[in-house]
Amino acid sequence: MPRTLSGLKTGEFDTIDVSDSINTQNLQTTGEFSHTGSAPAEFDTMTVGPPGGTGVKLTVNGNIACSTMTTTGLEAELTFQHTGDTATAAHTYNGGIARSIDFGKLTLTKGGATVGQYEPLSASDTTLNIPETSIPAFPVSYHASLTHASAQSFSVDETATLISSGFGITLTPATSTSYLVEVQSWCENDTSNSETLTLTLTQSKTSAASAHDSSAVFEGKVSKALVVYRKVLTLSAGTHHIGLAFNTEDDDNGDNCLIYYGGEYPDVVMTAQPL
Repeated sequence: MPRTLSGLKTGEFDTIDVSDSINTQNLQTTGEFSHTGSAPAEFDTMTVGPPGGTGVKLTVNGNIACSTMTTTGLEAELTFQHTGDTATAAHTYNGGIARSIDFGKLTLTKGGATVGQYEPLSASDTTLNIPETSIPAFPVSYHASLTHASAQSFSVDETATLISSGFGITLTPATSTSYLVEVQSWCENDTSNSETLTLTLTQSKTSAASAHDSSAVFEGKVSKALVVYRKVLTLSAGTHHIGLAFNTEDDDNGDNCLIYYGGEYPDVVMTAQPL
């Protein structure tokens, strides 16, 4: 086989191996034309389709990745569109000035939730607007604690009395709201007579005259216990105060119960959780 084909006008070859290059003015192929050398394939000029022809000129299977695209003009606009995109989301290039081609999408997440997605639709589209996805905040919890460095005792008799003036919680719901109110306290009856201890949620932190709720929480003689009280209160819009009072049963026996806190005893704790 000769080292050059310049003297041949026609011929059929099963395979042509060229070590350097093929220079031709008119290269025609039938079937598929593929480049199997090093990537990327580089061409100074490539014309696809006959001059003045119509129909499909260039088909690309897969993505096109390039930094810029320039040309002296195209017969029609090139359209680049992701699979699944609508026509209005397609990228177009009309053969004008050099234009950056970017097919990437920017997706932001916050925690496990998608915050927003952005994709440029034009060369002048340089504004990035990221919609904020609302993430519900944890409900606010209100609490008050009564404690002391050393052990303190509060004597409970038959008259409802505040455990401490000013102790409690103030709630200001904007609309009618239900709250789970919880109270813990250490109670003791060291007498030989059985006593029933009643806990009252007062409507004031400085007076026990009116109540949100009253419930028996402890009963016994020569006994002690950590009392835990729970009650759901539905409060209208506005300001509401919740204080804490105790009393024993009205039996006129003169025996008192004791509430302990501070030192080695657990705090008296009140919490309110909106539901």
